[in-house]
Amino acid sequence: MQTLHGISSVMAERYFRSGRPVLAACCHLAVDDKMKALQKLIKGNEIGLAYAVGKCLGVQTMDHVILQISRKCERLGLYKLAVNVLQSSRDPGSSTMGVAARFWGRKIIPNPAQHNGMMPDRVSYTQQFFKEISLRSPSAYLETARSHEEAGNIIEALKCYAGRFKILRFQIFIINYIDMFHP
Repeated sequence: MQTLHGISSVMAERYFRSGRPVLAACCHLAVDDKMKALQKLIKGNEIGLAYAVGKCLGVQTMDHVILQISRKCERLGLYKLAVNVLQSSRDPGSSTMGVAARFWGRKIIPNPAQHNGMMPDRVSYTQQFFKEISLRSPSAYLETARSHEEAGNIIEALKCYAGRFKILRFQIFIINYIDMFHP
């Protein structure tokens, strides 16, 4: 059996080096080595296939593949799909916030056909996106951050400012906080 694994690994490496990661993965799957097969697919930039094979084989640790698929969706401007993909990961919360932060920074041109022929303003479109992905609106994060700041809950205020994506306000807050302790 050890010889079969050795031969399979050598063949997989040859296929991979010749630019055929799918065949390399097949060599690993022939000897029931799921993780090496997935590694070959990921290294060969066959992310969608790696996700499909991993799901079919019942592989539990697919978060890095899910994150890569989500990022690919973002690059295509498919932010809602990116969030939907992230929902199948073990901890979608922080990753979803990352998608929302990157969405906030983009100039999205929504489809006017979806909005009764009218172009919505950027703020209402952003609020609608946040509502659809089950996050509080950016203004709600700002209000909460200010109340935490006034109450002296520094860490919670920082989290909310970061959630609001107000980088300038976040930086000012950090500078003031440092000045309090290091005059």
